[in-house]
Amino acid sequence: MWKEVKKEWMFTFTMWITAIAIAIYWVSEAELYRCQFLCFTSVAGMAFVGGAAMFKEEITKATHYISAGIWAGSAILFFAINGMFLPLWIGTMAGLLGLFCNKWNNSTFWLEIAVVVAMIFGIALL
Repeated sequence: MWKEVKKEWMFTFTMWITAIAIAIYWVSEAELYRCQFLCFTSVAGMAFVGGAAMFKEEITKATHYISAGIWAGSAILFFAINGMFLPLWIGTMAGLLGLFCNKWNNSTFWLEIAVVVAMIFGIALL
């Protein structure tokens, strides 16, 4: 029965709730750092990734990938500009571990996981 239920809404809901929670904390804590706007663009990209959950369909494919690029690029730039390389390293290791354990399948998913891990560790260091 569970396999018959469409579960795309769970991904959208999770991404939006996570984006809102991260935005509230990250944007306010980043006041002391350079390029605070990158926090907002990263979180906005994360929310759009959640909105375009069906990344294999033509209508949402471009939105998903462009938003993921904005999300990842903004987060990586924020941490790199502010000299916070530990979260980037930890996120990269998490993504590579996931790719290695899954025999290099689902690379897009594991790249997104790497960005989430880097964001969580980076925000925890603020």
